[in-house]
Amino acid sequence: MRVLVVEDERLMCEAIATGLRREAMAVDIANDGGMAIEKVTVNEYDVV
Repeated sequence: MRVLVVEDERLMCEAIATGLRREAMAVDIANDGGMAIEKVTVNEYDVV
């Protein structure tokens, strides 16, 4: 499963991503809405 985590608080974002990776998920991170839109237009995600 491929997940995009969108969170402006960097430490929270990393904590969420770490937990998801432990569950064998592929995780990308976006720290704001603009970055999230860029990533969604280039990649396919199962969950945002």
